[in-house]
Amino acid sequence: MRAWWDTQWPVVRVVVSEVRRVESHRFAILGEIRDNGNLISPWGVLVRVRHGLIIESRSYLSDKELREALGLLS
Repeated sequence: MRAWWDTQWPVVRVVVSEVRRVESHRFAILGEIRDNGNLISPWGVLVRVRHGLIIESRSYLSDKELREALGLLS
C-alpha cells in the first residue's frame, strides 16, 4: 500500500503524532496531512481491531479538539 501511495502522491505524507487506546479493541491514530512539508489538514483515524486485524476504520479531517468534543476519542 505504501509503495502504491508513493507513486500516486509522492510528496503527500501523514505525520503521526499520537496513538491512543480508546477502548480495549479501539485505537485512535492522530496526526497531520502534509504536502511537501506544508500542513494540509489535521487528521485522525479510529480503528477497531479483532484478533489482531483491523476490521473497521474511519478517518477524520478535523483537529483533536473537535473529535474529542464529538465524543470520538472517549
